[in-house]
Amino acid sequence: RDLLETSSDSGVSDAKARLLDGVTIHMAAGDYYLAGEAGAVVEVGFASYASPVSITFKGGYPATLTGTNTTVARDTSVTAFTGNTEAKILHITDNANITFDGITFKNSNTTDSEHAALGINSSSASVTVQHCTFKDNKNSNSGQSGASITLVDGTLTISDCSFTGNTARNAGALFLKDGKSLPVRVYL
Repeated sequence: RDLLETSSDSGVSDAKARLLDGVTIHMAAGDYYLAGEAGAVVEVGFASYASPVSITFKGGYPATLTGTNTTVARDTSVTAFTGNTEAKILHITDNANITFDGITFKNSNTTDSEHAALGINSSSASVTVQHCTFKDNKNSNSGQSGASITLVDGTLTISDCSFTGNTARNAGALFLKDGKSLPVRVYL
């Protein structure tokens, strides 16, 4: 996680961006609490880096797996980013090309109009979610909002995902901010 952290007034260094570009992070079964306090969110963006940084988060590996053998069968329902019912989860911004494969996004709770469990807010952001589950996410904002995915700007591809128990005023699954017609591809 340290590679993603930066102070609020500076971007991720070029050195850290180069380390992350093209990396696949293989994640074992378990709940990952990215934002530990109410209203918190982890932002992934590389505004100061010259080109998009591509990162893949691939979940579903057994908790007992050690070493580098990632050819084992995966259970795409056992690895979760969770908001612990008090926080948003992830906000994707500048120059980020992020793929989530086999990750569950659950228990996000927000009142923000531009964040959901997964918020995308930059024309230079591209997000792919595949084999993912969005469950029990909540957004109680009285204006425009979504609970699972809110797309303000950028590109989004959804493939083989499920959405259950998500609630918001406008959209429990996917919300396009301000009625924008953005590049969204959904494959069932």
